[in-house]
Amino acid sequence: MSNVVLTFNDRDEYQRKAIAEKIITLLSSGIPISPLVINGGWGTGKTEFCHKLINLITETAQDYTPIYIDAFSADHADEPLMTLLAAVLKALPQEKHKSLIETALPAIRFGLKASLKAG
Repeated sequence: MSNVVLTFNDRDEYQRKAIAEKIITLLSSGIPISPLVINGGWGTGKTEFCHKLINLITETAQDYTPIYIDAFSADHADEPLMTLLAAVLKALPQEKHKSLIETALPAIRFGLKASLKAG
């Protein structure tokens, strides 16, 4: 599905575009929010909604660079933070890579130490 560009204009039989627009409004509001979780059973359209939301953000909210991480395809990685960092680096321009890595490295080290101690 990653090669297919899905939009709410193509198909929106569950009228979820209004929900996506509210999410974009919330993200644009300046209110500090915690991570957004989309939950639902298998086959309820979470992946399709995410792709449509990403395309709507790309079309309407020019200040954002949405990133999609497929947790199942990245399940082989032992460190989920590395998967997240790789996705962020892929979305950033090359000249910003070094500063992000320098900023994120202490947090990654802390996470590794904490997980080793917990293990």
